[in-house]
Amino acid sequence: MRSFRFRLRFVLIFLIALSVVFSAYFYTGKSVFGLIPPGSLRNAAWSVLILAFVALPLTLLSRLFYERLPGFETIAWIAYTGFGFVTLLLSFFLLRDVALLFLSLLEYIFPALSEFETLSRRSLDSGILLIVAVLALYGFHAARKIPVVRRVDVAVKDLHPDLDGYRIVQLSDVHIGPTIKRQFVESIVQKANSLNPDLLAITGDLVDGSVEELRDDSEPLSRLSAKDGVYFVLGNHEYYSGAASWVKEVTGLGIRVLINEHVQIKRRKARLLLGGVTDIQAHAHIPSHASDPHAALRGSVSSHFKLLLAHQPRSAFEASEAGFDLVLCGHTHGGQYFPGNLLVRLVQPFSSGLHRFRNLWVYTSRGTGYWGPPLRLGAPSEITEIVLCRC
Repeated sequence: MRSFRFRLRFVLIFLIALSVVFSAYFYTGKSVFGLIPPGSLRNAAWSVLILAFVALPLTLLSRLFYERLPGFETIAWIAYTGFGFVTLLLSFFLLRDVALLFLSLLEYIFPALSEFETLSRRSLDSGILLIVAVLALYGFHAARKIPVVRRVDVAVKDLHPDLDGYRIVQLSDVHIGPTIKRQFVESIVQKANSLNPDLLAITGDLVDGSVEELRDDSEPLSRLSAKDGVYFVLGNHEYYSGAASWVKEVTGLGIRVLINEHVQIKRRKARLLLGGVTDIQAHAHIPSHASDPHAALRGSVSSHFKLLLAHQPRSAFEASEAGFDLVLCGHTHGGQYFPGNLLVRLVQPFSSGLHRFRNLWVYTSRGTGYWGPPLRLGAPSEITEIVLCRC
């Protein structure tokens, strides 16, 4: 009975979400294709939009049920690229409608504006289409290029002298999957290794698919190196993709997976505790994986600095209570593109960058790859170099 209810709820949520997305595609199509004269060209444009819409549920269902359709990667490219372009257009057209509503209200005061509104609508829509096309091309380039290195100095009061200058390289939200493949992974591995870090941390959402389909693409991760080791914590997408299988696979690549546990790292006379917790929603998939920063400290000895790896910034609250000094996380992508960079702040306490929360430093990466649409605007991807500094 429980299984039936779960499936029924999933179907209902999926159908509601699909209806909302269809409305967005239709609204955008009506706005754009009104610029095209009736005929074969407009019909072709509608066909392309319908194809992009149909590709989206096919891609998502294939991801959920691990059933790869023939030509899956091509379908995924169409779905994600189309979704990015449509949602970007949708944002601008909604702003347009708000502006036109404001103008229509002004007509009551200045009737002459009605002629201006009629004449400006077509040119306004054309301008929006041109602007969005330019932004989409730029955003595509920004998403697909190799991320820049972002150095972040974390000032720590009374930091042990032997930890002064300790360097941690963070990768997060790579999302190896249908559009991020082996070549991209090889490039970020090479760039991360070139920084010669003391420690390398991967804070979740490394993959977006099963071990079987992504084994070859993820293999270059075996060449990641750091003086004190390479560590990984699970993100929500690992749980969507078969967490147990990925724990085994990543371990086989020579990367230590931390599941609500810690390791002690010695640097001359200093002791650094490195803890790692599962994604904050892990319990919904594997009850024994419930995220617990306190458990990550269990059995620990006195340390000079406590560092926690967690996927979501929401883990910062418990991390602070547990007594960690710094938590590194990701998940947000910095919003990835407009309006996501505004909306992400409604659901996460920290959207990107370094923040202070009580006794805790929190650093949220904007992500090394991207999820879904190959699009980044106002939230560039990053490979982060965290440097501990005495103050």
